[in-house]
Amino acid sequence: MIQPLRATHYRVFFVLGFALPVLFVAGLSVRHSSAVESVATPENLGYHLVSSDSGQWQSLQIGLRFYSRVADSSQSWVQFVPEQEVLEPTLLVYWSSSKPLATSLPTEARLMGPFAPRNLLPMPDKTADGFLILYSLGHHAAIDATFVRGRP
Repeated sequence: MIQPLRATHYRVFFVLGFALPVLFVAGLSVRHSSAVESVATPENLGYHLVSSDSGQWQSLQIGLRFYSRVADSSQSWVQFVPEQEVLEPTLLVYWSSSKPLATSLPTEARLMGPFAPRNLLPMPDKTADGFLILYSLGHHAAIDATFVRGRP
């Protein structure tokens, strides 16, 4: 009674051993290509590049790009362009008119948003000089800061 079931089981798994890889490759070949062919850039979303800067970071290498809207140039936006991956946990971006002391944030520091490469964050005041500060929630410390000159 068990011998016929073993023979059937053997044949089924022998056929599946060949059929499943063939079906998998066939499924991949008929799959639709990705619908995202053009990447959304700030220029495509109605922003124009005002200036770019390499930043004066002490330990990180992150470029800065400053944008404003084509229709309304009163607001300024900043985009972070890291040259290498930033491996700090849960980074937040703060703006302050004074330099951070060691690893603590200045008392007047204002949260701009989470650090996400290539995303735009609104600048609190585009005409004032100040510091962009990267703060790690995981370390509870300011990781790095750079001075930013005000834009006219």
